[in-house]
Amino acid sequence: MQITINEAMVQLKIAKERLSDLKSLRDECASETTSTYGFGENQRVNEKKPKFDVVEVDKKVSLLEIFIYKVDALIKTSNALTKIDVSIGVEELLTPISQPTQAS
Repeated sequence: MQITINEAMVQLKIAKERLSDLKSLRDECASETTSTYGFGENQRVNEKKPKFDVVEVDKKVSLLEIFIYKVDALIKTSNALTKIDVSIGVEELLTPISQPTQAS
């Protein structure tokens, strides 16, 4: 599928935001906690079970990271090949300002 550089940059931004959300979700899913309350026969166990399979979340994280890498590389390649015309050269812009000559 071909898209414009602008579309790719927007998709890149969205993918990075989604990646951040999924990394938080992955960390949450990976941590299971078990709490024990009471003693003997009155002992109760409280477990927190993740809402999503951590392996599936990690697969999606990896997929997004690969997408971000590839799109970023394609944008940089395109930028390296694209030429533009500028009206003035950087050498002229960065020349030092000469001091005025003093009259004797």
